[in-house]
Amino acid sequence: MKNVDGGQYFDLALYVSQEDVERTQKTEVFGFGQSWKYLISDTELTSEWVNNNYNVNSWSNGQSGFGSSGDGRDGSTCKTNISWTTKHFYAKKTFTLTKNALGKTFYLKWQYDENPIVYINGKKILTRSGYTSVPTTTKLNLNSDLLVEGENTIAVELSNMNGGQYFDLALYYATDSTLQDYYVPYLDTIIDFGSQWRFATNESVEKYDLNTWVQSVNNVDWWYRYGGFGVAGDARNPSTCNWATTWIKAGFIREFTISSEQLNKEFWLYWQYDENPKVYINGTLVLQKTGFVNKPIYTKLSIPSNLLKSGINTIAVYLENTNGGDNGGEYFDLKLGCADKNATQGKAFSLQSYLVKGDREKMYYPISYLMATGSFKNGNYYCGTSMNEFTNWISAISQCEILRPYQYGSHNSNVIQMLRGNSGTHGQITLSDSDIRKIACWIDLACPLRGEYDELNNWNSKEKAFAEEAQNKQDFYKEFDKVVKKNLGKKGGKGTVTVTFNGATVSQQGYAQINVGKYKVGDILTINVPSDCHYVFINIHSRIKTNLIYVEESTLRITFNERMFNSLGDSVKSYIDNVITVWLPCEGDDLKEYNLAHNFFAGAITGGGASVETNSYYNDGYNFVAENAIDGRQANNGHGTYPLESWGPNQKSNPYLKVWFNRTVTLTRIVIYTRADYNSNGSDHDAYATRVGVNYQGLSSPVYYTLTKTALGQEIVFDKPITTNFITLKDFTIPSEQDNLDAFRWFGITEFEAYGKM
Repeated sequence: MKNVDGGQYFDLALYVSQEDVERTQKTEVFGFGQSWKYLISDTELTSEWVNNNYNVNSWSNGQSGFGSSGDGRDGSTCKTNISWTTKHFYAKKTFTLTKNALGKTFYLKWQYDENPIVYINGKKILTRSGYTSVPTTTKLNLNSDLLVEGENTIAVELSNMNGGQYFDLALYYATDSTLQDYYVPYLDTIIDFGSQWRFATNESVEKYDLNTWVQSVNNVDWWYRYGGFGVAGDARNPSTCNWATTWIKAGFIREFTISSEQLNKEFWLYWQYDENPKVYINGTLVLQKTGFVNKPIYTKLSIPSNLLKSGINTIAVYLENTNGGDNGGEYFDLKLGCADKNATQGKAFSLQSYLVKGDREKMYYPISYLMATGSFKNGNYYCGTSMNEFTNWISAISQCEILRPYQYGSHNSNVIQMLRGNSGTHGQITLSDSDIRKIACWIDLACPLRGEYDELNNWNSKEKAFAEEAQNKQDFYKEFDKVVKKNLGKKGGKGTVTVTFNGATVSQQGYAQINVGKYKVGDILTINVPSDCHYVFINIHSRIKTNLIYVEESTLRITFNERMFNSLGDSVKSYIDNVITVWLPCEGDDLKEYNLAHNFFAGAITGGGASVETNSYYNDGYNFVAENAIDGRQANNGHGTYPLESWGPNQKSNPYLKVWFNRTVTLTRIVIYTRADYNSNGSDHDAYATRVGVNYQGLSSPVYYTLTKTALGQEIVFDKPITTNFITLKDFTIPSEQDNLDAFRWFGITEFEAYGKM
């Protein structure tokens, strides 16, 4: 620097990007919470203490992290609650490496306080100053001959200069970038979390020979209990602790059934264990791990050929706590599933069949998308790699430096270069220049996946309802904005709308709004429209879908009954500033199609609107009545209370649902949302229909249409528009394989829609 004029100042910090360090796929050598030898000392040890042969038998033994309870973060937990006001803290442990691990890049994930020095096999490899308040990942630069196959030693020294104390450390090495390492295919579940096992601990396990009891559930007299097992606070989603206990030794055994088609699949565990599990299939040891995991992880099983059989098989798991006995950290739960081998062998795969679940993202990814974007599983979510063997795209968290021309993008993507270099031909596929440009555009747009927000979602019922309500809110404000503008432009509804709520009245030309406060059962809403107007739009809250209602003779009266009130949902029921908006159809609305079956107020309204009847519903108040099938709510991946109300027939051999429009309408199509309370392990609560009979005015017998097992709406388009004042759904055909489940009684319909013009 050269001072030409004015003041002087200089400061500078140099940083290295942690992006590659944090996002690299890694294999654990040992994790947090492992056993270490440690020494607290006022005096500094001689340099020999770092050597592998240095005698530490007199040192204390404890589990990391070491320090004050509550100081551990992000996976590290204080297991040895100690403090040291002395200057020196020493810790050593041994670890074992296979030949395959040699030559890899190694990483520490550690939390320290303070000034650590790290040695491996007697060589200083790393020093840091200060402390970290959360675990951080550090890449190690090791000489190629430092690590050896078999036993190695790591030693860490900390010095206490000021304040608190803490130490925990895990060791990893970078995993090769193979498809198997990066991707876990969507599994067909065979055993799910929370399933029933025969289970015992300690003496009850020890009284049986290990090689004998693992062969059959009939070889033991243990309890039947539902997982997960262990300490409730240790359970991590999606596992839930259903049997609280601790152990030094524990045994688990159960049977499972597979089909002949599944024999050629790959088998995976998605499990959480503490600690040192051994897994047996049909009495044969197929997997053995050391240590523990504090959240569910995926592990592929290597099962010898001919070990599995079509029909009933047995899985057994033995756990043994070797870190200080029954220490309250025990846990076990397991999901067993299978996947097509194509999903992990790099062969051609289907965008539809092979979906990978992103837990934190609450969505599914096509495995081809993960592959094309260089993505890998990082805990409970997926990370993309912007520079990978297929594509080179600009990530939202790319480096901050100024980019050179063509540094990123389709120009530097191997897949484009491959297609361009072969005139668009790859294998038996030939792409046009336009096709290649589309792929290039996709890369340069940062490889987007979803066209719609709700596409490929993995939401639970409450999350689906929230998304549905958010969409309703967006739709309402967009539509009402048009209504106001059309009324200002003299293209709104003709005549006065009068809205009365519990005695308070508002009247206005074309549309009216009234603030009504908090809703309750018994509220009365009355709407008056001109005598020549037979339709009106009603919105009682922006989160509830706007309803087009047929008006018979000028007046509608809605009395909030219990079913309607509970269908409002928790957020609307608790809202204290509700606004009711009512408007007459505007110019052009008569040209649009609407769901003419929709009536949120069914059973609570007089003077208009569609109605519904049935010969059967489950006797449980308002949760399964027929009116739920036309209330406008589509959340259907469960059954019961809001937001999962549905028409749920009782034990009837031929239930029907009949929707009356209370006038003659012309319809082009209908949509049926069957209730889809399906479980991943196949023990579905709901049946599904493969055929439905549809009857309407003028038919002497129903017309039959095909249905499938899906949670999506199933659309039936009529060959030509039909004119009718009702539609009946009947003669539901249930596949014969469901007969043994007696599941027909639990068939249900969440929503029925019928589209036509007003």
